Amino acid sequence: MGGETQSCCFLLGRRSAMVRGLPQALRSLALLGMAGLALLTVATTAFSESGYLKPAVSAKALKKTEGYYRDGVELYRRRKYRAALRKFVAADRVCPELFSAGYHIALVHRKMGKEDAAIAQLKKLNTRFPENIIARNDLGVIYASKNKEESDLLALLEFRTAIRNGENLLLGKEKKVPQVRVDLAMAYANLGALQVKSSKLSDAEKSFRKAAGYHPLGFFGHFGLGNVLFAMKRFSEAKTAYRKAEEIEPGNDSVHVALAKCYLFAADKNPRFAIGALRKVRGANRPPEVFDLLGDAYALLGNTEQAMANYLRYEVSRGRSPQVLYKLGMLCYNGGDLEHAKDYFEKFAAEASDDDESLSTVYKLLGDISLEEKEYEKAVANYLKGTKLRDFYFSCYYGLAESYFHLKQYEKAKEYVLLVLKGVPRNGSVRESKLREKASSLLEKIPSQD
Repeated sequence: MGGETQSCCFLLGRRSAMVRGLPQALRSLALLGMAGLALLTVATTAFSESGYLKPAVSAKALKKTEGYYRDGVELYRRRKYRAALRKFVAADRVCPELFSAGYHIALVHRKMGKEDAAIAQLKKLNTRFPENIIARNDLGVIYASKNKEESDLLALLEFRTAIRNGENLLLGKEKKVPQVRVDLAMAYANLGALQVKSSKLSDAEKSFRKAAGYHPLGFFGHFGLGNVLFAMKRFSEAKTAYRKAEEIEPGNDSVHVALAKCYLFAADKNPRFAIGALRKVRGANRPPEVFDLLGDAYALLGNTEQAMANYLRYEVSRGRSPQVLYKLGMLCYNGGDLEHAKDYFEKFAAEASDDDESLSTVYKLLGDISLEEKEYEKAVANYLKGTKLRDFYFSCYYGLAESYFHLKQYEKAKEYVLLVLKGVPRNGSVRESKLREKASSLLEKIPSQD
């Protein structure tokens, strides 16, 4: 098909509670808009309001219209939008039955930044061609890009109407037009994106499966499905969807990153496969996230040097991140480098938000470091911060007990020891058993207050 072929994309910027886990493409999923239908290729003597079949008009009028239209497309490609607009308006005036000319008027308005004019033109097309898919889809894309609740409702209506139209067209003469299935898939993918934005993942899964079914060679159906399945922690199925997307667009870096996340977050982690996927992301402008994920993969393999190097590259390319400060701190702490671990943890604590789940752990570890360095008052301060962020934090309670013991505040030491012995089960995990053992031993050392 002739005409403009590049997609018009708009980003939806919803943040999920699973921000670390969700692929970037799901957190800001592109909505797809047709950038222009070509001259309608299937000839028929019957008038069609779908926008896919040639209207029953005189050959002379159609020829004149196509001349204007082709000139407009050429000017559009050369980004001479005002001149292109005049050609499309002329074509639409001669033959208003031809969908493509009127549709390109809306496209030009968009390119010229005249969104209100584009909306008005798309609405006009929906009135003139009530069975069409494309104008309704693009109107939905514009509404969804506004990121407002009322606009999202309008977008939902347009996408659903586009889908209903497409399903009906496949029952009629247009079932022989391959582009109908492609455009129907696009509308389903956009509906899926909107459902993701509303956290309706089960509905989004159905929409993306429909998109992939109608257009098996379409990237966004498979990729969107993979993202939804990933968010639902169905990693094996997500990998299958991502691999299909990768077959369609083998050079798409987002797929490589998404696959790497599947390998890292699934129960059967495979850091080597993750590294292999990430190495496919090439070039000087690799996303900083790649280095973060490489750090995770090497950390799982026990390669501290490579993990540190990649986390530091992430910071150089993106700027300091609380998330990576935490990881660097953990690498240093587990490697026995308490001095650097303390530095990273303190920087993390200064930058992290109070709802960061890692913050309580960091305060506990800072307490452990202070206890190791015999700075008992600092240890108490850090342990107390940890207990304020997490209920029943028994390892922090034990740290407080030991710190107060060294400060000779025996009543407080005993209070926290008893909290540990009361709260930690007798027949618990190995870690819980060790904690009870340490608490019992410390209780015996606390002098009697009689």
